[in-house]
Amino acid sequence: MRLIAAAVLLVTDNTFSCQAPPTDPVVTVCPGDAVSVHVATSQTPWYTWSPACGVAFLTVFEESGGGVVWTVYSKNSAADNPISSGVRYGRTPMNASTLDGPAGLQSGVAYQVQVSRMICDRGEPCRLVPAGEARFQL
Repeated sequence: MRLIAAAVLLVTDNTFSCQAPPTDPVVTVCPGDAVSVHVATSQTPWYTWSPACGVAFLTVFEESGGGVVWTVYSKNSAADNPISSGVRYGRTPMNASTLDGPAGLQSGVAYQVQVSRMICDRGEPCRLVPAGEARFQL
């Protein structure tokens, strides 16, 4: 029976394959390169933004000037803004690298998260532009 099935596939030139679902982030157009950032606070905050356009940098810092506690940025080989909305604190997103941290977040301390987009206009040097930010506290 297997021989007959193989012969039918060979003669009819049919091919079958299994493919995993796509893993590339889905991003949308970012009008004005601005987003509204939202934080679901927990011991490991969850950062989302809308519209869900990609960003190049995500930085978390102490609001009182205590410094950066976590920064992720797009890898050089990735698209300009490959980090999609929906990032868990301390987990490096796909197509990104960690620059700083993650440091432990402390209860009662005010933090700020900022996302930035890489803007590359034709004939101009690329520049990093803040797209949105939000304040949060554990």
